Amino acid sequence: MVELAPEELPLLCAIPAKKRAELLANAIQHSVAAGTVLFEQGEIPNFQLVVLAGSIQLLGQSSERREVLIEAVRGPDLIIPAAVVSGAPYLMQARAPEPARLLLIHAGVFRESVASRRWRRR
Repeated sequence: MVELAPEELPLLCAIPAKKRAELLANAIQHSVAAGTVLFEQGEIPNFQLVVLAGSIQLLGQSSERREVLIEAVRGPDLIIPAAVVSGAPYLMQARAPEPARLLLIHAGVFRESVASRRWRRR
């Protein structure tokens, strides 16, 4: 399992050091076992989840109530940032099919960072 340190994440490298430090100041690194459900459909995000190592499956339900794989997210990538930014409920369940390591960034801090856009390149 290849793992990146949070400071090495390509999506954070474009952010100025001060803003990156703010995002990571209270972030939590968390390991999960295979089979762990990270969130259920309909839950409101508390964190922006970033896959550091391993993978996460995003699952939905068919009209026959069968589980359907929508997407597999591998590191380094964000898990459903639109729900976090908008504060809307997740439209899918997320589950780890293998051991995974995640970075959890508080949703409010992530939203503020995206909303400020001062760090974005033009």
